[in-house]
Amino acid sequence: MIVTVTPAPAIDWTIRLEAFEWEAVNRSAESTREASGKGINVSVALAAAGVQTLAVFPGGGSSGAFLAAELERLGVPFRLAEVVPEVRTNITLVTPGRAGTKVNESGAVLDASALQRFTAVVTDALPAGGAGAAGAGAGTGGAGAGTEGADAGADVARTDTAAANVADAGAGGAGAAGAGAGAAGAGAGGADADAGVDAAADVARTDTAAADVADAVLGCGSLPPGMPASYYRDLVAEASARGLFTAVDTSGESFTFALEAGPSLVKPNVHELAEFTGRRLVTVGDVVEAAHELRSRGAGAVLASLGADGVVYVDAAHELYGVGGPVEVVNTVGAGDALLAGFVGGRARGLDVAGCLSTALAWAGAAVGTRSTHFAIPDAAATAATTITAVPAERALREPSQPLA
Repeated sequence: MIVTVTPAPAIDWTIRLEAFEWEAVNRSAESTREASGKGINVSVALAAAGVQTLAVFPGGGSSGAFLAAELERLGVPFRLAEVVPEVRTNITLVTPGRAGTKVNESGAVLDASALQRFTAVVTDALPAGGAGAAGAGAGTGGAGAGTEGADAGADVARTDTAAANVADAGAGGAGAAGAGAGAAGAGAGGADADAGVDAAADVARTDTAAADVADAVLGCGSLPPGMPASYYRDLVAEASARGLFTAVDTSGESFTFALEAGPSLVKPNVHELAEFTGRRLVTVGDVVEAAHELRSRGAGAVLASLGADGVVYVDAAHELYGVGGPVEVVNTVGAGDALLAGFVGGRARGLDVAGCLSTALAWAGAAVGTRSTHFAIPDAAATAATTITAVPAERALREPSQPLA
């Protein structure tokens, strides 16, 4: 099973207009609201493809109830930690001929108590292990986590069923994530371990098993106000100590911290790669060099999305380049989430790296060809239309990327 952790979930509110004029009354032609957030998007896609998954995220209020209802409707197992008053809304204004204008709320603040309770819920979603539950919140509150964890049970809504608690065959292996992870959990077993056990009673949930079995944990998206930048580092360390495959899709300071724990996989886009390395990326070869720099900093593998230029995958044994089949682009929101979902979904089914890349590209193509945040899983023909090759190092990127100012 693939567990996704989304610290900053959202409701995607897309408003389509025939035209837009500033300082005037504008009428919408269509308006839709969908459950979203990077990890939630990944879990929605995985569930649609029949891959066992569990989405874990904080929420609350009427917006949290909306997320829960939408995920139930979509058949996505989840655990909603009711530790914030509301969930943020991301608004996209779309007019003909334009990609869209986004306005994203920052989200509710997670204070120390809310963070500890959320950490207990996340820890409870992971399989029991010998390492202490340094958890997603190690170093963020420390003392008293056991007490907070005991309260977390009243805060969780969950809809994960027992059927979703079985690990997918062929998806084992911790990759390169384990180095040094055990130290992160040292000494944390006491209070935090108790917090994880007690949290089960406190989570709104739909699974019937007392403990879930997972083989992969994904940390996805930005962090809400109040959550330390080291959150993903600690989540990766805890999951790695339990022998799990880990992946991180974030940016900025939280990405830098995450590398310290040695995630099995990271998924930056070309702009994030340029920002991290401080270099202008002009060719596919530049992207490969940047990916190797990430590996030297701790990443086991790098899945770099290049937009219209395709993807690059680099690990200890592979340097691969991939492009998808032809598709009419109508919406780029969630394309990166679809790419990651396709890759880990392929891995869960025991595909080799090339097969995972083909699946990832096909899913990303389906996402950009769909007006909705969520997409229909493509058929085998779409996967067959992808091309995986050795890296064309000299190929110029159509949109060269440079470090952000």
